[in-house]
Amino acid sequence: MHSDFIYTRNFFNDFDLYAHYIEQADIEHAQLSTGQFKGELRQLFFGPIILSCHSMNQTILQRGKGVEGFTTFLIPGNMNQDFIWRKNRLRGNIIGILKSGMEHNCVTKTDFFGAPVSIENSYLSDMSNYLGYPEFLSQIQRLESIVISYESAFKLHHLIQKNCSELTKNVEEILFEIPKCIIESLSRTDTKGLKFKGESRRRIFKKGQELIHETIENPLSIVQICQKIGVSERNLRYAFKDHSGLSPKQYLQSCRLNEVRRILKSRTFNKIIDVAHRFGYWHTGQFAADYKKLFGELPSES
Repeated sequence: MHSDFIYTRNFFNDFDLYAHYIEQADIEHAQLSTGQFKGELRQLFFGPIILSCHSMNQTILQRGKGVEGFTTFLIPGNMNQDFIWRKNRLRGNIIGILKSGMEHNCVTKTDFFGAPVSIENSYLSDMSNYLGYPEFLSQIQRLESIVISYESAFKLHHLIQKNCSELTKNVEEILFEIPKCIIESLSRTDTKGLKFKGESRRRIFKKGQELIHETIENPLSIVQICQKIGVSERNLRYAFKDHSGLSPKQYLQSCRLNEVRRILKSRTFNKIIDVAHRFGYWHTGQFAADYKKLFGELPSES
């Protein structure tokens, strides 16, 4: 066992601060559901591995990139988890595979519990050679997700929760269990993971999402978004509901308010109303009401 073993456990009521503590990717968080954010982050650092347990009470948009030099296995924390990551639907026995520098784009549901495990690529290569599967890294390069057996999923969930809650330091079993269960799956025919039903809706959501974030300070109307990406309002609404749980208008509103909040917390402004105007909020009372409804606090409190 490596001597440089570090265990941290932190509780948060600020999702930006929560994101700041995550070591496994360069990620920005945005809150999409209404109410005060509550989160817990437990992390184990030992040698070439970072093991985390993430708990969040709100629907959160995560956007960023995987950490350089590592492969991160996005493991749902239990069999009940069901969330969208990139073009994949991750469930209890479906693991996401986030490669070094790869785009991370995820919408987690309320009361989310996930357990990503990041392993240095050099160590992962040595481990796969030891297990008699030297082509493991090249094999997973073509995958974004993979289906493992229910038995393996239950075992992984147990090992991860045990190590995060009891601080046993008996983590070697996790290091070997992840590639073992994936190697077993690579020999089966159902190893491509489960793509989210309706590939066209995924593409519509992706295009609409990118357009919203590109024009966040000069937001387009829903009609303009539909015109630019060439879809009907109905199809746009279905795509956003499937992937974020929100209508396009609600998603746009939440993202704008998150940008306002980010600037308010940075303290790089003169007046709150100036920030509100910058993002198209001209009615002061409505802006404050919408802000408090989403975050559970007034702009002045942020």
